[in-house]
Amino acid sequence: AFEYQDPKEFFSRTYITEGMRSLIVTALRRVSVTDDDGGDPVVELKTAFGGGKTHSMLALYHIMRNSNIARDLPGIAEVMGQAGVPSLPDKVYVATLVGTDLDPSSSKNPAFLKGRVNTLWGEMAYQLCLQKGDPEPYAIIRSADSKSVAPGTDALVRFFNAIGPCVVLMDEFIVYARNLYGNDHKNLPAGNFANVLSFVQQLTEAVKRTENCMLVASLPMSARELGDEGGEEALERISHVFARINTIWRAANNEEGFEIVKRRLFKDYDARLAEPVVDAFMEYYKQDPDKFPIECRDAAYRDRMLRCYPIHPQVFDRLYEDWSTLDKFQRTRGVLRFMATVIHNLWEANDADPLIMPGSIDFADGRVLEEIFQYLDPAWNAVVDSDVDGPGSTP
Repeated sequence: AFEYQDPKEFFSRTYITEGMRSLIVTALRRVSVTDDDGGDPVVELKTAFGGGKTHSMLALYHIMRNSNIARDLPGIAEVMGQAGVPSLPDKVYVATLVGTDLDPSSSKNPAFLKGRVNTLWGEMAYQLCLQKGDPEPYAIIRSADSKSVAPGTDALVRFFNAIGPCVVLMDEFIVYARNLYGNDHKNLPAGNFANVLSFVQQLTEAVKRTENCMLVASLPMSARELGDEGGEEALERISHVFARINTIWRAANNEEGFEIVKRRLFKDYDARLAEPVVDAFMEYYKQDPDKFPIECRDAAYRDRMLRCYPIHPQVFDRLYEDWSTLDKFQRTRGVLRFMATVIHNLWEANDADPLIMPGSIDFADGRVLEEIFQYLDPAWNAVVDSDVDGPGSTP
């Protein structure tokens, strides 16, 4: 989508959470500062399914690949000030290693290198050399790639020093590694399971020994992302590699989740309407204190309603507190998909209610139900039809 590809559009629709801010600050310092006060060289992003790992890495990608105009991206000048980094190097190179996009069983033969690329380390080196416009540093990695064996920490340090400021983004690595599990005797171009795990350990050591190189890797926390025995073994082994690293990243909390959804789903809305609407609701709650929870009369709840406007906080509470416990529900992406469907349904119906509330959700709409039933047992279809909503339902 255009909003993900264009850096200015991406940040105009992105709410920078505290976790994302902390990650960006660390990366800015790492690629810019040449002394011991630089940022952490290795960061592990580990959170529940749908917790925003990929979005945070995409934010880093856009900043680093557009380092010469980073200050012009919405919200980034403030973060650069917080990091104490007035400007970035003119060129920061970024390697993106996405396990779901790489095939361990095949090679590529780019004309730029005049040779094959077989492995994860070969792919990383190829991307960085291509962005630099210089194939020479690849010679440091070429032998290890052609033999499908991990290159070693010293070779990686020499390579990164030859490249210059760079960031390696590693996403869905467990998916890639588990495809090699049990294939040690099949001579795949990517090498074997042990070699790939050795490479990750060597990579963490190498980036720590360079001044302006950084590794950001995402690891799953939920069992459903592991897939099988190979995924479990890969995660256990890699977790040991990262165990000594102090992870500074955390997912968005529920309050930040409000801002993320609002920024993505409402490009513009009349903020002047928020206060009179919220004050009317607060007065309503005050008039019937026995009908509503006591916190509904607190000033803090008023502030919360203002932050959530034009969605009632109860909608977010049900999604983030109740629905997020479902095995397949993704905290950020799942909420966005569901609320986008709900809002579109209300827009088509010319709904003019002052707030989007739990009762605003049309459970008889097929698109809304489709978003719900993908997380539930099929038996719930009959429950909704008879007891929740629809032409023949009891309500």
